[in-house]
Amino acid sequence: MTSSSAAFGIILLVSFIALVSTDTIKKRIVNVDIGGHCALGAAPVGPGGSWQVVEKDVEKVCAQGTTCRKGACNCDDLPDGTVTGLSSDAEGNRACRHVAGQKCAADGDCFQDVQCLEGVCTCDKSKKDFYCVDAKNDVYILS
Repeated sequence: MTSSSAAFGIILLVSFIALVSTDTIKKRIVNVDIGGHCALGAAPVGPGGSWQVVEKDVEKVCAQGTTCRKGACNCDDLPDGTVTGLSSDAEGNRACRHVAGQKCAADGDCFQDVQCLEGVCTCDKSKKDFYCVDAKNDVYILS
């Protein structure tokens, strides 16, 4: 075997190993909260939300009932067609809640300050400084 064919064989072997290795890299699973950044690439990280490059060996998984859309874990509509959206309570806890006009079983199913009346999430028209959420508003994060 000549030195050039040996070198070619080594390059071929290294290329094959590199090709196989990229498919077998074990990914680290990161669970993402509702409304959190889920796309790979650059993301706001740490105090102050400075943008940093996210490692390639990370797989981001959205919470149950959400899907990674527009760079964030956004609420899925229910199988029966009920529209849900991202809602936050006074403490900043996020949850998927039914928007106004959708069916419900209890007040907790609907957005904050939206009542479940006769099985429908209903806005209280008596409140003047109240925005009634009646449509899905996905979180959008540039990635």
